Amino acid sequence: MTRAACLILPLLWLGAGPAPAQPAELQLAITNPVDGAEVGRELTVAGTSAGISAERILVFVFSPAADRWFFQGEAMVGADGAWQVHPVIVSDGALRSARITAEGVRIVATAIEEVPSGLSGIPAADFPPAGTLTQSPIVVVSRGE
Repeated sequence: MTRAACLILPLLWLGAGPAPAQPAELQLAITNPVDGAEVGRELTVAGTSAGISAERILVFVFSPAADRWFFQGEAMVGADGAWQVHPVIVSDGALRSARITAEGVRIVATAIEEVPSGLSGIPAADFPPAGTLTQSPIVVVSRGE
């Protein structure tokens, strides 16, 4: 084979088909509840995702009184990237029998490769957990009746 053929054949092979697809950017958002909503003690948190395949979507609620993030569950993700977790418990972290009103309770979803142990009550300084690939924007809600 001539020197020219050795250079041209690899170039022809490279141009033979479409370039391999680039991995999609990871996207994660909470669509319910909306930021600023007043919610009950128990609710369904739902959202959308893109580029997240084998990763897991976890939902956490931040309790200001406890200064900790509490794991609420792993999302069931549909083929279209829609997901939800139910029930999610919204609390201000106080243990009392009177009506609880939590102002500024934060909810976030994270995409993580593997679910680690010890997700209950993560101190704010240690959040997000190790292995987190991306997280949704935080949604701030207040607790009604």
